[in-house]
Amino acid sequence: MTETVDTWTTAMETALACVPADLRLDVLRKLTDDETERRRHPFLIGWKKRWHAVDEATSVIVQVLVRDIANCHSKADAAAVLFRNHHGRGTGSCWLPDYLDGLPGIIVDRKRCIDVSERKHRSKAQ
Repeated sequence: MTETVDTWTTAMETALACVPADLRLDVLRKLTDDETERRRHPFLIGWKKRWHAVDEATSVIVQVLVRDIANCHSKADAAAVLFRNHHGRGTGSCWLPDYLDGLPGIIVDRKRCIDVSERKHRSKAQ
């Protein structure tokens, strides 16, 4: 396996840990079947229906992944990881603060988020 595959596999294992253990193998099989079908018919990809249960499961995964990052890094490093721009690897603007800003109870300091993200990126480039 390449380092890239190992990286994505580890990230997916973290997300998969959110799935109840007795469902994981069935979830993996369904995902594999769905991906095989998408590769056979790449232009027939439809929008996923967003049922409340899907949103709840997605919310658990997001919460666990953010907690994992926050627990494994200093607050500054966690913010730098979470606030970095993913430059086309994500969806929409590829910048998490854009999606948090304006939610009830959250006021995003966009300038500070940019500063944190750019400072960390600059220090790695040097």
